[in-house]
Amino acid sequence: MSYPFPDTYDSNHMKTTDKRRWRLFGDHGRQAWHYIEDEEQLKEWPQTNCEKYWLGLPFESKEHEKSQEHHIKDEGIALTKTALEAAHKGFKFYKELQTKDGHWAGTYGGPMYLVSALMIAVYVTHMTFPESWRIEIMRYLVNKVNPVDGGWGMQVSTSLSEHQLSF
Repeated sequence: MSYPFPDTYDSNHMKTTDKRRWRLFGDHGRQAWHYIEDEEQLKEWPQTNCEKYWLGLPFESKEHEKSQEHHIKDEGIALTKTALEAAHKGFKFYKELQTKDGHWAGTYGGPMYLVSALMIAVYVTHMTFPESWRIEIMRYLVNKVNPVDGGWGMQVSTSLSEHQLSF
């Protein structure tokens, strides 16, 4: 899998941020992504497997490496012999994706109306975003545009609506 580094562009020619600098902060299930600019802070706050997974970065798993030694390989994929063994491996995999505060992070990318409401609030209050946020918000919008009508519906899977168009 390829992934962008600083000053690179994605398949839609949109500038991207360095995914190795994003960190997920969790507090009782509330999650917030932070972009780390400072080199010292990068060393103090290394990325977890959970963060790497959600960013599409490769990650190393001690459990995965251990299981590779004991299984037959078929085109580089470790095979399991029983359903129980597969369930156990799945449990270990998801255990590695659990955040420090105990929840499992997830995406909430469906409701596009939240993005437009946020942009209206930002405009009205004259708020500014850090450069890393601006880059990723623009990239998100371009990547989620409906290819049929060129707009955004209430959800990522719907067509442009009058409500969204008015925003």
